[in-house]
Amino acid sequence: MSKIVFDEATRAKLAGLLPFSPDATDKLKPKIFDEMGIPEEYQPTFKIRTMTNAEIEKGRDANISTDDLFELARKVVVGWENLIDLAKSELIDFVPATDKGCDKALWKLVPDGGKLACLRHAQKISGLSSWDRLGLA
Repeated sequence: MSKIVFDEATRAKLAGLLPFSPDATDKLKPKIFDEMGIPEEYQPTFKIRTMTNAEIEKGRDANISTDDLFELARKVVVGWENLIDLAKSELIDFVPATDKGCDKALWKLVPDGGKLACLRHAQKISGLSSWDRLGLA
């Protein structure tokens, strides 16, 4: 199998349109930090895995609660770098949970916007969001 090298902009555009290995992870740096002009050294990066089939089905439930969506998001986050506690001016170390994803107590520290960004990225690399963009959903 030949190795293809993409620049980051092309790779981002193809996410959700091409397959993504289920045992692989992807890095997410929420765009809002760039949009707000936050210096690179203060921007967190989340390590996201693809969603399982059961998680995909649960996420498609029209009656899913916000708490359940945030729980799905917690389980797809398998690491982070440079997540800063603004009040303490300290880095927050990632602690894995025994049931997948991030430790529940730590996850409560992540603002809702960050949780949603992680979930959207997991959906994208799991092949979910592209169908909506193509008008096939």
